Amino acid sequence: MIKLTESKILAMKYEQTGNKKDIRWDSIIKGFGIRVYPSGSKSFVLSYRVNNRKRLMTLGSHGTMTLKQAQDRSRKAQGGIIDDVDPMSGRDKRGNACTFKQLTSDYIELFAKDKKRRGKQIKTESISTCSHDSENYPR
Repeated sequence: MIKLTESKILAMKYEQTGNKKDIRWDSIIKGFGIRVYPSGSKSFVLSYRVNNRKRLMTLGSHGTMTLKQAQDRSRKAQGGIIDDVDPMSGRDKRGNACTFKQLTSDYIELFAKDKKRRGKQIKTESISTCSHDSENYPR
């Protein structure tokens, strides 16, 4: 562990073999570090544990975010972790994603009904029970 500074971060090079994670941990903020990639790019990360699950959150990339901004974001995320709030829980849910059922329904309404052949029915029974979420995938 080292005290992260801008000059030390700029001097860092990837030191692992293969594609292993190369993370340098900060000695001041617990769980805060910088990940160095084989390409030379660097990202600020925060390692934490919530509900007995170890997580590694990317805070932002070095260059678009300063060390001070990343440290502030890390402290803010750690404040939520103390209250048992997972800062990455919003990333996992994908709340704006459409279900398979919604997509097929929209397709039928917007395109298929106008394009169907005369006298042919569009079969919607098989798709009405199909949903695309974390537990049920279309078959």
